[in-house]
Amino acid sequence: MRVLTLDDIDARIASLGAEIDSTGSSLAALDGDITLKLLASAKLSGRTAAGWNAVSPDIPLLWGYYGALKDKVAEIVALRGTRPRLKVEQLEELTGQLLSDSVALPPDPGQPGSRTLAGTPVQKTSIAWLQSAMATMYRDIASVVDRVGAAWTALPRLDTLDATLTGLVQTAGQSGIKPPADIAQTRSLITSLRSQVHADPLAADLTNVDAVARQVESAREVLRAAVGARGELAGQLTAAAQALGAIGMLIDQARTAEAEASQKILGVANGTVDAAALAARLTFLRTNLESITSVGHGNWQDARRLLGQLDQQTAALRDEATKALGSVKDPLDARNELRGRLDAYHAKALAIGLAEDEQLTPVYERAKELLFTAPCDVAGAEAAVREYQQGLSRARPAGPPDRA
Repeated sequence: MRVLTLDDIDARIASLGAEIDSTGSSLAALDGDITLKLLASAKLSGRTAAGWNAVSPDIPLLWGYYGALKDKVAEIVALRGTRPRLKVEQLEELTGQLLSDSVALPPDPGQPGSRTLAGTPVQKTSIAWLQSAMATMYRDIASVVDRVGAAWTALPRLDTLDATLTGLVQTAGQSGIKPPADIAQTRSLITSLRSQVHADPLAADLTNVDAVARQVESAREVLRAAVGARGELAGQLTAAAQALGAIGMLIDQARTAEAEASQKILGVANGTVDAAALAARLTFLRTNLESITSVGHGNWQDARRLLGQLDQQTAALRDEATKALGSVKDPLDARNELRGRLDAYHAKALAIGLAEDEQLTPVYERAKELLFTAPCDVAGAEAAVREYQQGLSRARPAGPPDRA
């Protein structure tokens, strides 16, 4: 073994002193790590239990190695002293202390040695081996602690996500909405993840936390849309009631128009409009609307679906009621329109001097009689008005009277 120079010895002593300081700080930080303290008392399982059981016995041993190294360096520093020069035998002694197996290893708490009357056998090793062993132990211990700590940081996030789901359920209840079906499944997944992260964080798939977060956000969006739709449902129910009310007015108008037309229009008789059947269907739809309104208090989705069906039935009834009204009202409107046209044509005849035309006057009288006789023959009256209009177009206006 080459004897070190005094400069080499001083450099190694300075390096060891700095390493002891940094190692002491690192060990103190590790010892104060909250994750390490929790690991010491946690009920672990699976990969985490195996990993922790593999490294936890090294913690007291690591401190023991640190103490042995610190004591050895202090011994070397004392042996070196402050002398500017050292004898060869002193250099050899310091070289041996620095490079050979000079450090007495403390006993491993996890591996009790064989006891003898002479005491526990003392093993020695070099400073270099001790440094390497300490670095490896620290790395393995810190790796487990850091990975467990990183996994356990998911717990507050899971708690927040679970609290968010609780809030969503409360909001749904306050809004009279059935909570999204995914909430129960997501909450079950949170419970499972929380249990795994607690007991076996090293085996937990933390990407599932992101998946849960996406599911919670999806449930939030579904509920937000549901609350909006639930608010719209009230307006849609009101609109449906108004639509049915309008149909009721159409049926009443059809009934009134039928009574009038049966007296005033030839060919229109009572029974032309089956108002009773239309009214019965209207009553049925109104009863359905009341049921849908009740459903909407607890299940807006079903209410929306049923309301869509009701809207289709309402549209069909409105079309039939409109058609029924037209069947009895259109002849009355046609008669009134023909009366107006006849009056207009007669006014034109007066203006051009044909009001007493021998050919046109009988046609006018016949058309007027048809239009103002009950029941009115609308088809006959229309033909007579057309004949009068055509005759008026062909007739020549009367000229001015001759002057003497």
